[in-house]
Amino acid sequence: MCESKQNQEAGMVNFATGALAGLLADLATYPFDRLRTIFIVSAKSSSQWETFVRAGGLRALYQGFSTVALFTLPVHGVYFGLYEWTLDRLRTKRQRSGLDETLSITTAGIVAELGTAPVWNVQEVIKQRIQAQSLRRGAAGDGAPASPWRMFRHILHQEGPAGLFRGFSAGLLVYAPFACVYFWMFEQGKERGRSPLWNGVLAGTCATMITHPLEVIRTHMVVGAYSTFSLSSRS
Repeated sequence: MCESKQNQEAGMVNFATGALAGLLADLATYPFDRLRTIFIVSAKSSSQWETFVRAGGLRALYQGFSTVALFTLPVHGVYFGLYEWTLDRLRTKRQRSGLDETLSITTAGIVAELGTAPVWNVQEVIKQRIQAQSLRRGAAGDGAPASPWRMFRHILHQEGPAGLFRGFSAGLLVYAPFACVYFWMFEQGKERGRSPLWNGVLAGTCATMITHPLEVIRTHMVVGAYSTFSLSSRS
């Protein structure tokens, strides 16, 4: 009974710490994410500075972040919880079979990624479409940015459910390396005595930067053909 209660408490701590660390890491890297998206969507004839200004400049660096905030707290909590649950079982097996610790960490990370990948993909599609829309809106000089819910409905109306999973196959090529880097750094930080929150933020930020080239490919699949985007008031 006591052990079960301790496991529940540990699970709640992992959920809360993972959720907050994920939010802070996303907060730190979001401007780079937005710039990548608008540069991909922009016309090749435009300079990067012109594109940046047309998309709203500094005041719009966090435009679309509401989508991330909506998803990241609950999903990061599940993400960390699934990782710790899987790693605990792999370490138990390792004691009997001699399974390598690094392999246990990366396997648990990949399991956590695969378990949450569909939700992450929906978040990324909605977020990046809102980012892309801000560039079109800036060029036309009209309208307010779409809300996550309005963009969700628009994608379903225009493309069906499949539109929410655009780039999913490429996303898996990003998520797996991300998980390996993220959780390896996370476990290294734990060994060095870093606080769980700071450790999660640092690992998440570094993993995002390292997997950036792969993320560019996935972003092209999601918004690369989105140069004629428009969002009607009926969507």
